[in-house]
Amino acid sequence: MAKEHLQPTLLSTAVAAGLAAATMPAHALSLGISGQINKQMSYVDDGTNTAFAVMDNTNSGSRFRFTGEEDIGGGLKVGGVWEWQWQNTPSSGATFNSAGEISETTATDVGLQDRKTELYFASKWGKVSLGKGDGAGNGAAEVDLSGTAVIDYCGANGDQMGSFSFQTGVGQRGPGAGPSVGSVLGCFDMFSRNDRIRYDTPKLAKWLTVSASRAQANTEEIAVRASGTAGGVKIAAALATGSRDGQVAGDRPRAVTAISASVLLKMGLNFTLSHSMTETDVDVGSDPSQSFTYFKVGWRKGKHNVGLGFGQTDFDNSGSAAVDSSNPTSLALSYVYNLAKDVEIYAAYRDLDADFTGVDGLSSLTVGSRIKWK
Repeated sequence: MAKEHLQPTLLSTAVAAGLAAATMPAHALSLGISGQINKQMSYVDDGTNTAFAVMDNTNSGSRFRFTGEEDIGGGLKVGGVWEWQWQNTPSSGATFNSAGEISETTATDVGLQDRKTELYFASKWGKVSLGKGDGAGNGAAEVDLSGTAVIDYCGANGDQMGSFSFQTGVGQRGPGAGPSVGSVLGCFDMFSRNDRIRYDTPKLAKWLTVSASRAQANTEEIAVRASGTAGGVKIAAALATGSRDGQVAGDRPRAVTAISASVLLKMGLNFTLSHSMTETDVDVGSDPSQSFTYFKVGWRKGKHNVGLGFGQTDFDNSGSAAVDSSNPTSLALSYVYNLAKDVEIYAAYRDLDADFTGVDGLSSLTVGSRIKWK
């Protein structure tokens, strides 16, 4: 019997090409999808209004991300991060309405927010990042080894209750007539995320990393971070300074300095300290400044994490003697239970005092959970 001559088909050609490609050297490519959902229930009392609401926890908001990295040889890795946040009723934006209730804010109202869109090159000489991402100093005020940062850390007053206003004792329903929480009780953690170029050194002496970044509006940041373990004691610290000379979305030119440190002892006892300050240039012969100091003592045992945090604001050259003499304070008792590796259940009680004459305090009780996927 004569042999038949087989004609190549599209399928056979594709299979052959695939087999040939499989025998060729290729770089290892990784692609990851990760994210989290973080929801809480809060009961808020401003001395006149009391209300319950389900919110998205802005301490670490609900988000998703795509990551990719490729080792292209010679110790050089190239990668990227594309991260988005989507919050319904973010806790940072919640406040009392004219009826004395907390309105629901839908995702349509808030919109999809881009957090990071960056690429990077990493090697033994360090890492260069380009695009929207963390400035070099972002997080320098927020070092925290307590295990309770998901519900309380130096910036939690603004993230949890930033848009609520203190009541002036008039007793009317609706928004307060006093200052907002975010304007008088919040830490200053540099300039957050922006379109920048950033360089991070490799770890120096097994402890230190130095970072520097430059963004639009002459935004410059430099930071030093340290982390490691000595004698079974875990230590982490950061120091950053930066300035912005131009206008960005109404943000005046200003300088920011932040420092924080946290120590976790073998027995589980831990201490966290943060101090940050901002100085605003208003071109009127004075530079109003505001600083925030935060201290937390905590205990970690197995799946249990407890923290007691205290914060205080100091004003200087604000243009008001009453403001400069006031010291708004915050006190928060927090608890986090690690139900599983990527599942946390938390609770916190927060009490805020504006320290202004005739202004009532604010308090909240919160219970929630954060679930991550990787």
